[in-house]
Amino acid sequence: YTSRRNFIKRSIVVLISLRVATVDGFQQVAMAVVMPALVTRQHARKDSNTRWHRPQTLGRATDIEDTKTSCGSEPVVEQAVPVSESLLFEFDLAEEAVEASPQTGRKDAERLRHVVEQLRGYSRPSTDFQRQLLLDVQRFKRQCLREESRHDTIVLAAKLCGIGYRVIVREAVGGGPNCLSNLRHTFLYVAAEQETRTGAVERVIVEPHFREHFEIANACPGYMEILDAVPVEFVGSRECLFSLVSSLCHEIAHEFEIKGLMLPPWRQVKGMLSKWFPAQARDTECEASPPGPSSP
Repeated sequence: YTSRRNFIKRSIVVLISLRVATVDGFQQVAMAVVMPALVTRQHARKDSNTRWHRPQTLGRATDIEDTKTSCGSEPVVEQAVPVSESLLFEFDLAEEAVEASPQTGRKDAERLRHVVEQLRGYSRPSTDFQRQLLLDVQRFKRQCLREESRHDTIVLAAKLCGIGYRVIVREAVGGGPNCLSNLRHTFLYVAAEQETRTGAVERVIVEPHFREHFEIANACPGYMEILDAVPVEFVGSRECLFSLVSSLCHEIAHEFEIKGLMLPPWRQVKGMLSKWFPAQARDTECEASPPGPSSP
């Protein structure tokens, strides 16, 4: 028992000596690197009253006092070695702050303005049919909110069918091995009653809750301005939706990069596009009214 106790005491002394020597060596290196720059900076200042302070000298291993114990004459540690809390100097942080150049600020503002204009172009209805459909979608959403206190995509589809639209409820199946980037989602396909000038039937994607898919927590002001340019409901072509989603995913990736966060798969372009461009989908022809409860 006595031998084990003496061994522990000697180990403590050795560890403290190594710790002090390591910290002391680090201080000497830091002083050799930092102090010349500080002296140069001090001479360059006009304010002669500015001073820097050298940190306190670290304690040495020889500062440890040996004491006698009733069990023997082995040295023990009486108190911890005093160590400087940090190697920081007393700087005027306000003077050291690096301000962004006006040129950088202008570039950021120009980029933001360009992105906002681009997103508005992608989300703007391009035909009379799309514009009227958007108005009807907004009107029925308000009506659903009054009647059922929520927005329901299936109920919205039934109301659109009730006034003559040909609506298909499309469900992205999602799942599988890549379930994190192959997402489940339900949206609407609406076909125009009349053919276009080229003879094709205009098919429009309706996403009644589009903006919600791109909201992120604690977003920076720049991204919030971008999000304000995104429509609450999307009504438009597949091509416009593809470009709009791709651009927004790029901005989300930029936002995560600024914060030093990893972009999850369901926030990446492939995952977000899988909601409206699924590899596998189920289509359901919409009826004029939602099915009621079955009679007993």
